[in-house]
Amino acid sequence: MKIAYIIEEDVSYESGVLKKLAAQMQAWLGEGHQVKFFALSPKLGVWSGLNIAGEVILSPIVLTNQIRAVKLVKPIESWQPDIVYMRLGLYNPSWIKIAASFPIVIEVNSDDLSERKASHNYHSWLYHRLTRNIFFRKVGGMVFVTHELADKFNQYTQPKIVISNGIDLTQYYPLPAPSNSNPRLVFSATNQSVWHGIDKVYQMAEHFRDWQFDLIGNLDLPPEYAINNLPNIKLYGRLARDQYESLMAAADIGIGSLSLHHNNMQEACVLKVREYLAYGIPTIIGYRDTDFLTSAPFLLQIPNTPDSIQKSLIEIKSFVEQWKGKRLDRNKINHLDARSKEKQRLGFFEQILNNIFG
Repeated sequence: MKIAYIIEEDVSYESGVLKKLAAQMQAWLGEGHQVKFFALSPKLGVWSGLNIAGEVILSPIVLTNQIRAVKLVKPIESWQPDIVYMRLGLYNPSWIKIAASFPIVIEVNSDDLSERKASHNYHSWLYHRLTRNIFFRKVGGMVFVTHELADKFNQYTQPKIVISNGIDLTQYYPLPAPSNSNPRLVFSATNQSVWHGIDKVYQMAEHFRDWQFDLIGNLDLPPEYAINNLPNIKLYGRLARDQYESLMAAADIGIGSLSLHHNNMQEACVLKVREYLAYGIPTIIGYRDTDFLTSAPFLLQIPNTPDSIQKSLIEIKSFVEQWKGKRLDRNKINHLDARSKEKQRLGFFEQILNNIFG
């Protein structure tokens, strides 16, 4: 197959989303398919991890989204892909034009209406609410990262499949267990989006003053959190993997997303959590994980509520003390490997094409 991958994302720096894309495309190429990457990016630079896809077509943000997307239509049409894959974003007339010529499969990563309402202005949310169905009616198939999300899209009749987020385990190795005198916890996020629960990390640090908290990412916080007043929290800003791996090695515990209730979500498969686990780091999460619905001893699931930290202090303390200086068994997470998940996705693509062309 020739697979065109469209994304609206800043591709100039390493992020969890782009690492997932790279693992997906690497798996597709490994199965003998052709892949080309098309991006609506605010910058012209391309993270080196995406070079596996060969030519990367960029349409920079100096133009509006609608006009930028028009500039991608011709290169996609010229390449003549068998199928187009894209993550769900705002409606764009150019995607309708592409859908008229090629089957489009969309990946749904969140409750799109709730997330946009929580993280964007009212006009952006209203535009999305009024236009999303136009695009949904044109797509050939839908991939959901959780069962909960699939259930929310039952009204659409296109073929659907649930494939949770994976990670290329061949690119990670379990780190040796640290020997810290006091527990050390790590939290990683691209930005300060409300569903990450950075305020809850602060609450945890405020209560457990003897624990060290290392925060990675662009996490500028509102003044009321006064985070710099806590000596047990250190902000590192945005780091590439080769820069933050030493922090992972020093961590006893990872912290995943803790406030998905802001997105009206109870189930997730958060990318940074897969990275913690690939390194062997036990992790605290605030949701049901799609790949561990029956629980796992190395995952502490606290309630997905605004007061989850206050309600879970005893459980958090017990979990951290139990796992301090330990690493989880890699064999317990083999099912997270991206290669097996991408074989499922490729099989779904073939199903879509068979449905259309016979």
